[in-house]
Amino acid sequence: VLIKGSGWTDQAPLSLSLDGHLLTRTRVESPHLISGYTPQGMPGRYATLKVENAGRVVRLPEAFYWTPPPTVERLTPAEGPSGQVNRALLEGTSFIEPTVIDDQGQIIPSEQLSDHALTLSIPSGPQGPFSMYVQNSDGQRTPLSFFRWDPPTLSEVTPHTGPDDTPT
Repeated sequence: VLIKGSGWTDQAPLSLSLDGHLLTRTRVESPHLISGYTPQGMPGRYATLKVENAGRVVRLPEAFYWTPPPTVERLTPAEGPSGQVNRALLEGTSFIEPTVIDDQGQIIPSEQLSDHALTLSIPSGPQGPFSMYVQNSDGQRTPLSFFRWDPPTLSEVTPHTGPDDTPT
């Protein structure tokens, strides 16, 4: 993370923490900018930033929000014909700049409707399960699955004629 402010110096120790959890690889970039890597935190909550540098302590409440991983609640439809592109609605939570990726690393075309809904264009492919992940821009991801099936085919009706007043 980058933290803007003023009066930072690289001539004194620097300590950054979020609700008591120390940031790593902290550095004074300039007198107006410091940086560090956030630790693991409590997803879904805000944390207070505490900066200690050159004998000063500064706090900024609700400075950082740990995003929870995306969740998948439902994929509608969850199955479709194998020989065509299938459009589906993915519903869940915490979709933050999401990308949907198949288990081969290919991006599945999608459109984000909100932070809890995406439309997907699931490519055609062989019959059977098709595994994917919804992955947020921060790298957190959650698996989901679609099932492709071969549609039934019709070739003939025998007999192809019959009386209209009795079952055939």
